[in-house]
Amino acid sequence: MEETSGKEKGRPGLKALREAIGLTQAELAYQVRTTEKTVRNWENGNAVPSFDKALSLAKVLGVSLKRLAIEFRLNVEGLLDDLPNENAEA
Repeated sequence: MEETSGKEKGRPGLKALREAIGLTQAELAYQVRTTEKTVRNWENGNAVPSFDKALSLAKVLGVSLKRLAIEFRLNVEGLLDDLPNENAEA
């Protein structure tokens, strides 16, 4: 059985990716058009980005959306809920 620590709630993968390209939380927030507080919440595990923000994050961080989902431990189904319904009336 795996041990878990309190840190597992956070998103160490996102922080590591951000730091690897030399960005501060504020710089990343600016590039994905959100607030520094939001980036901090993503990194601490207190929030999950919307699909459009996840796409922006992947682009800025230079990783695939799949890699970001793994690093973020994202529920991809939850992200997909944000996509517009193809069958919705225009």
